[in-house]
Amino acid sequence: MLNLRRLSFVVGSALLLGAVTPMAAFADPSIEELPALDGGSGSGAWGVNDDGVAVGWSNTEDGTHAVRWAPDGSVNDLGTLEGDTGSRAYGINAVGAIVGSSSNADHRRPTMWTPEGEIIELASLPGIDFCEAKSISERGEMAGWCAESGNSYDGHAVRWTAEGEVTDLGTLPGGRTSTATGIASDGTVAGSAQGADGRTQAVRWNPDGTIVSLPNVRNGYYSVATGINNDGTIVGTLQATVGRDYGVFAIRWNTDGTATELPGFPNSGRDDSGARAINDGGVIVGDSRTPENRSNPARWTADGVTELGILDDAGPGTISFAAAVSSSGLIVGSSGGKAVRWTE
Repeated sequence: MLNLRRLSFVVGSALLLGAVTPMAAFADPSIEELPALDGGSGSGAWGVNDDGVAVGWSNTEDGTHAVRWAPDGSVNDLGTLEGDTGSRAYGINAVGAIVGSSSNADHRRPTMWTPEGEIIELASLPGIDFCEAKSISERGEMAGWCAESGNSYDGHAVRWTAEGEVTDLGTLPGGRTSTATGIASDGTVAGSAQGADGRTQAVRWNPDGTIVSLPNVRNGYYSVATGINNDGTIVGTLQATVGRDYGVFAIRWNTDGTATELPGFPNSGRDDSGARAINDGGVIVGDSRTPENRSNPARWTADGVTELGILDDAGPGTISFAAAVSSSGLIVGSSGGKAVRWTE
């Protein structure tokens, strides 16, 4: 059985990291905890826009709710659809439209919150009770998945129009499942799909709906795409055999059809990193294994990889990662089960 510990989250030549679009040098970032809702014990930030508005989730006294953090760090409960007990937010665009899901024990409904705070249910595929919107473009198109169960890896990738109409994006030829995680302004969707051999492969759906398998590096046998920017550069994670063991590598798929393996933290003693998002300047964020064998947030630029740091009270064994980065370089994610943002 393949070891999918890292990839259950979420043929070109490998190039040097220096192929990332050049950008200004970054200072060491500082980390700030974003507050949970009153009574909440945990939270996570999953999206951010250039206005500094972040979105994600927070525990409450009776469940988990989607939330929005203002640039000053104050938190707002986005609520749920009528009859539901929980919700989560995953993406936000430039005008402040937010996507995610609203759920109870019987279903998960794809949801969009307008910039004014109105909550709207998006269409689901016919006969399907579990859907989730994961990303929204500047044009208002959305991408995510629908499945007969609550597991995204049992369903199909979907794309919604700005009006909320849904299209099944299908799978690779002979494959059974797929999922979408990101969408660019031209409607290109990034995600993963199962092939005829049963293996999951990172893919791209073009604006016309055609599906393209993304190339591997090394001898990779499992990959997922987790983010895309507006020029079509895609990032994600690939698993490959390393000797008698396996390695997990952060990957960038370039617009020229090649793939770039991104370096993990130096001297970690373990090939274990993953890219989760990329902004329009080419800055990539995710996580990598430290020499102390801990998963910590990472940022990749033309200068290489930087460890972003974690909260002081992030306990041993907890996971910290960067989930999203705005075009201005503001990063959000999670550290020790708490929503955080990193600023210069």
